Amino acid sequence: MEFFPQSKFLRFYSLKANGIEEKYVPIKQIIPITKYDYWCASWWCQLKQNNIIDLDMIYANQSNKEMYIFDKEGEWNDEGVYHEGLNVENTFDEATWYDEFNSDTH
Repeated sequence: MEFFPQSKFLRFYSLKANGIEEKYVPIKQIIPITKYDYWCASWWCQLKQNNIIDLDMIYANQSNKEMYIFDKEGEWNDEGVYHEGLNVENTFDEATWYDEFNSDTH
């Protein structure tokens, strides 16, 4: 994942069944969700979650309900993670997030 502060977009590399996909998503569409939201919205809800998933770092795209999960063993670049544009104080809007994201609609 890479953050572009000028355009306020995130670039994700997602693992799909047919390979790796590159996507650009506006940061204003990315919201943190709980592991319970993930379990409810995931079609894997009847199965035990893989233990490599970091259940403290689950995000969703508000516009298409796509969810982003991360590996517990993943490496993070500190200058990217701690960038001012990603600061929780600048992006936190819980009331809007939970009004907009409904796991039942996935």
